[in-house]
Amino acid sequence: YSAEFGAPMENADRLGAIADIGREGDGAAVLAADTGGFAVRNTNDFSAGIVRIGRESESYYLLGYVPAPRTPDGRFHKIDVRVRGRGLVVRARKGYYDTGGPPGPGAETVSAADATRRERSDPALQQALDSPSFLDAVPLRMSAYALGPTADGMAQVVMAADADVSRVAFGEAGKAVLDTLLVVAARQGGSFDRADRQVELQRRAAPPAGGPAWYSFAREFALGAGRYQAKLVVRDVATGKIGTVALTFEVPPLDALRVSTPVLTDSLQKDAAGLLSPTLLARREFRRDGPLFCQFQVFGAAKGPDRLPRVTAGHELRRRGGAVLGRTEPTAVTPTSIGAVTRLIQLPLSITTPGEYELVLTVSDEISGQRVERVEPFAVTAAP
Repeated sequence: YSAEFGAPMENADRLGAIADIGREGDGAAVLAADTGGFAVRNTNDFSAGIVRIGRESESYYLLGYVPAPRTPDGRFHKIDVRVRGRGLVVRARKGYYDTGGPPGPGAETVSAADATRRERSDPALQQALDSPSFLDAVPLRMSAYALGPTADGMAQVVMAADADVSRVAFGEAGKAVLDTLLVVAARQGGSFDRADRQVELQRRAAPPAGGPAWYSFAREFALGAGRYQAKLVVRDVATGKIGTVALTFEVPPLDALRVSTPVLTDSLQKDAAGLLSPTLLARREFRRDGPLFCQFQVFGAAKGPDRLPRVTAGHELRRRGGAVLGRTEPTAVTPTSIGAVTRLIQLPLSITTPGEYELVLTVSDEISGQRVERVEPFAVTAAP
């Protein structure tokens, strides 16, 4: 997944949206397998799946053990459960991360000593991180953005998150304190990065009665190519209320043509150079009467004799079911003097109705002949 604007637009800037249902299903299946369960999918016979769930929930073993005392190493430790008897299949959690160790490289975090002290004195925070279930006392949402390369050959990954602070207790001075813990773990290899931070909030204008009040924040990591799972824990220090959310995402191979996670946003801001840039958002819903922009970057394109890439890009806006609302044929993306390839487009939400949509980006390297297609899902909501 990725992030989130109207004046009249040229035809070259008319666009579309995505919903990768298959990827969502894969994430659920992986989560089920890793925690000792199973997933019912690729079938219309849900009644049989419900019966199976009920039958297998009637009897089970709950086993637990305490590892031998040792210094936490922050690595993934496998758990292998075996039973005697032929024809028996065991479904159990495959292991656990000993996240009491030092933070991995690239994580924005407090010192290892502070993190360890807080973790040891805050078993509730660590228990929420380790739990296979999710807590909603503080509602959360989160998106992952795989952006450009770092100096050490990794990918810059920004995790954008929102916490609903309407559920948080503000003191007499209008202040509240949140503990935030974000762990990003590789699906293969057992490595992980963590960002552990405490933030102080100042009360702002009250939200509409019964409505959420979203506090936005981001954490940055340097990650290699591969599949990752991130889990965020947020706790209101005053009340002890905790919210958790998890997200599975992928960093594509960094040695080939790739497109950054498209930033879908309804908010632009000026950067240090005075140029407009999109605001990374955790949400994927946009009001029909508001603006919607998309910005993406292209990396890994071959360079010509002038040492500049030649890239074309087009896009398509379609309903999740496949009906195309608008399409723009590929046009050349002018690189900067140093070869950076970036495009910012505006989407015409006025032609949509509330519902699920997909934005399909098509990028071609005209020198190497490589082609990449990227599909991003989002939702359009009605104006209040």
